[in-house]
Amino acid sequence: MRDRRVTGRRVSPGGNREDRRKVIVITGASSGFGRAAAETLAEAGHRVYGLSVDSARPPRGLDGRLRHARVDIRSEKAVRAAILGIIRTEKRIDVLVNNAGVGIAGAVDETSTDEARNLFDVNLWGLHRLCRHVVPQMRRQGFGTIINVSSLAGFQAIPFQGIYSASKHAIEAMSEALSMELKPFGIRVCVVEPGDAATSFTRNRLYSRQSRGSAYGGTFRSVMRTVEHDEETGIAAEVVGACIARIVDGRPRRFRYPVGNALQRLGIRLKHVVPYALFEWGAMRVFGAVPKP
Repeated sequence: MRDRRVTGRRVSPGGNREDRRKVIVITGASSGFGRAAAETLAEAGHRVYGLSVDSARPPRGLDGRLRHARVDIRSEKAVRAAILGIIRTEKRIDVLVNNAGVGIAGAVDETSTDEARNLFDVNLWGLHRLCRHVVPQMRRQGFGTIINVSSLAGFQAIPFQGIYSASKHAIEAMSEALSMELKPFGIRVCVVEPGDAATSFTRNRLYSRQSRGSAYGGTFRSVMRTVEHDEETGIAAEVVGACIARIVDGRPRRFRYPVGNALQRLGIRLKHVVPYALFEWGAMRVFGAVPKP
């Protein structure tokens, strides 16, 4: 039986605890899913590097295992410097968790190209930058795991969050291609797809400039009230963090890991088995997007 590669050298399945410790890079680690995953993994003994545009301090007791660095993933130079620094220190990167993301509310035609471009620069191109600088190291190692945090919105677009949904749909496609490209090198790729969750994402969501005084009036306001309520009463960030930790501590057995309430997961399945017109009718009612007579 072939020995498993875990830390850059071959170890037996019964290796000691030190052998099983991994070097992990997580983006967007100062809050939400990223912070929950980073703290859980550091508590488990892994060495975690959290990259965030905001500064953050690790909880007491995790100083040596969880290190935060201010890195704007919109900057190629900043990403390259951060990853090279980690490689110089650790000599390897076992896991990359692409979690950083932002949201914007506004009808598609009321969101400017610049606003849409800025969102994609974080949600998609930030992920791409991290992969560009981490994957070559993983190829040299001959092993690694990439976990891309997408969203159930990548399968079911949300009205007045079309640009955000499009960025998550793009992550799904890019991840599928990455998985096929990297599997021959011993690198596994998987996607975690959270549904509504109670995190700072809700209060940090941007609104397009044109959404003030939107032509969609009451429908826009109704949908956003529904969206915000569902998020504020959704799953805890720790649920998603625990899912990421389970993938890291085991081996990805699936490509997709949806994390949400049962109704949301059922809705995604229904999209593929019922006529789209019927599905859309139901979704508009769920989101409160039914036009007024």
